[in-house]
Amino acid sequence: MSAEAEKPAFGHRLRQVRGPRTQAVFAALLGIDPKTLGLYERGERWPDMALLIRLKAIAAVDLNWLATGIHETSGQLDSAILLAVVEAIEQETPEINPQAKAKLISRLYSDRIKAHSLGIEADSARKRSDAS
Repeated sequence: MSAEAEKPAFGHRLRQVRGPRTQAVFAALLGIDPKTLGLYERGERWPDMALLIRLKAIAAVDLNWLATGIHETSGQLDSAILLAVVEAIEQETPEINPQAKAKLISRLYSDRIKAHSLGIEADSARKRSDAS
């Protein structure tokens, strides 16, 4: 896909990162004009590297995902996220068999990784996952 064809998809992912915040609030966090943020979200402009670095710092977003829509993984699990998932499973479901726990851990781990890359708190991601 060409860079020009990718701009609207980038804008859509940027809106996901912004979440429920208004353009004005999110733009202020990034130190840019809300109109500029609107240009990025509509795919009419690309942000520069300095803004992408601020975006990563402020929203803890996976820049590879933001640019391409693909989460880059090193093949290694994030041990802190995995530990949080395992502890939650152990506390809330001691009666579940190991196979069912493994499936649940896998699903929750994926949800938390997605939430982390979008800068969403894990508890709100779990609530959304439970609702689906």
